[in-house]
Amino acid sequence: MLICKLRKQFQKAKPALQAIAALARQCPQRIEEGATHLVSLGSSVQYCYYTILVDDFLQKRKGLVIDWGGQYGHVTALLREEGYQAECYSLSPPANFGEFQRTFKFPYTCGSPGDRTKLPYPDDSALAVISSGVLEHVPEGGTKEADSLREIFRVIEPGGFLFVWNLPRVMGFPELIKRLLGKWHHPCKYTRRRAEQLLRKTGFEVVFSDCHEFLPIGARRMAATLGIPPWLIFELDYLLSKVPPLCLFSQHITTVGRKPLL
Repeated sequence: MLICKLRKQFQKAKPALQAIAALARQCPQRIEEGATHLVSLGSSVQYCYYTILVDDFLQKRKGLVIDWGGQYGHVTALLREEGYQAECYSLSPPANFGEFQRTFKFPYTCGSPGDRTKLPYPDDSALAVISSGVLEHVPEGGTKEADSLREIFRVIEPGGFLFVWNLPRVMGFPELIKRLLGKWHHPCKYTRRRAEQLLRKTGFEVVFSDCHEFLPIGARRMAATLGIPPWLIFELDYLLSKVPPLCLFSQHITTVGRKPLL
């Protein structure tokens, strides 16, 4: 089980996570480019779980891994620590991005704002593409998710993978609370079934699907300030999100799609 590997992965990634958190605390705290999900180990520990997920499927295979819409490049940095040829792709870098890039020395490719869908990569050139909290924002730019997914499908090599995580769920507890309080929440939310259908519709085989996490990210950060190990907080939260009826309100959907072999 992936969650059982979390403690070991956290200890390995802790120096990088601490550096990421230090840089994130210097970023503007605006909704559109804030880094509140990275400012503490209590919130950034989630990326250890996702690193384990990627490694579980890629098994240290060689090839390009594109962190699609990778924001500050934190996922890119963690995957490069694991030996993957990861690079950050974005339409435009957010504030303080340069500090992240100089600290972790990862490659960065900039897209064209004039064509938000098109990716500057040849056909079948990537081992994997990662959407870390990105796919749900595609419609906000006037693009259909399916169009972006088809372009991603084009650049992934046969047998390669698409990882989609931090996809907000329609009935996610934190999203419901934010809506009730009139706070910002994701305009686009998904059901697990719809997330899987989007991948299948655009040619992928769904090889992994999960709904997990229950507590708001602020609660996880608060627990960390009380001295609870971040990996344990995430572990307990993950298990909590599997208990009926709380499982109906878990907040994130994670899916992995595989491009069929020729």
